[in-house]
Amino acid sequence: MGFSRATTARRCRSWRTLAPQTRRSRPCSASTPMAPMPDSLGGRTILKRAVVHISDVRSDPTYGYGPRVIQDAGWRTGLGVPLLREGAAIGLLGMWRREVRRFSDRQIELLKTFADQAVIAIENVRLFKELQVRNADLTEALDELTTSRALEQAPK
Repeated sequence: MGFSRATTARRCRSWRTLAPQTRRSRPCSASTPMAPMPDSLGGRTILKRAVVHISDVRSDPTYGYGPRVIQDAGWRTGLGVPLLREGAAIGLLGMWRREVRRFSDRQIELLKTFADQAVIAIENVRLFKELQVRNADLTEALDELTTSRALEQAPK
């Protein structure tokens, strides 16, 4: 796809923290928490709930998030795609290039497809966890009912 760095971030409890996700980070670990602000790629993507394409962060007068970090890392062109569930942003996928070169429409569409698939996977995990809680509650209620009936039927 021709990128130098890929990032993901997702909502943690509220948009007061946007937690970058890596293979080593725990869910919502918020190792570098930040509120979504319009002066960053991630912030713009979350706030607009739309694809954000920054051709050159160094020539973008509204890009203000970590200019020193961006300069030190050498990132120039950025692409952010929101993870949307029912119209609400629940995270984002981001791509960076070290050279000034826009991402093609095909590359953007591919990243949007990845984002859609990520939302489906995240929602499936949420539903599975919800189902596990409900099953545990039902199992506990059944155990209580079984114990109660056993006590009622015990000889007196």
